Amino acid sequence: MATAEARNAVVRIAAIICESVAEAGSDGCPESAIYLALQQFGATVDQHRQMIDALIAIGRIRRENPRLYAVL
Repeated sequence: MATAEARNAVVRIAAIICESVAEAGSDGCPESAIYLALQQFGATVDQHRQMIDALIAIGRIRRENPRLYAVL
């Protein structure tokens, strides 16, 4: 996969994660559900953690173990 294609894929995956977390509403989204969804496409636990940590760092989601919440 070319670098631009890989970058676009990561951006799309991040957007889907944020949408999924937002759709969970005030109940939050179990972080394990996001991991299991990513795992189906070959993602490792480290890749999952990196993605979630990056989304937290940029203020798109927040973690209150074991749930993720959208930051509005």
